[in-house]
Amino acid sequence: PNAPDDLASLAHLNNDAVLDGVKNRYDQNKIYTNINTLLIAMNPYKWLPIYGVDMMQKHSTATAGTVEPHVYGTAAAAYTGLLSSKSQSIVISGESGAGKSETAKKVLQHLAWAATKGG
Repeated sequence: PNAPDDLASLAHLNNDAVLDGVKNRYDQNKIYTNINTLLIAMNPYKWLPIYGVDMMQKHSTATAGTVEPHVYGTAAAAYTGLLSSKSQSIVISGESGAGKSETAKKVLQHLAWAATKGG
């Protein structure tokens, strides 16, 4: 079965349902999953064609829920909040080897791109 982009929409939100949803999406190379405003990122340990300027553009202009979860979407939301003078935080945590450094690079890549294109 396909898991939704946002696991908060599950009828029963518990540990097993979240684990099953994230695993199902990961098995489909969907490494990002939302739970409301929380983004879960799973290290695919392989290259996936889900990064670059086209994807940054897509996520910077999308409204919530219209595109699949992505680190660029999280970064875009934080950038939009900054433009409206609201303090923003992005917390990246996980086990060793989980992909925290790569995720941080993607966040910074999107923020730098957004700032240089003028918002």
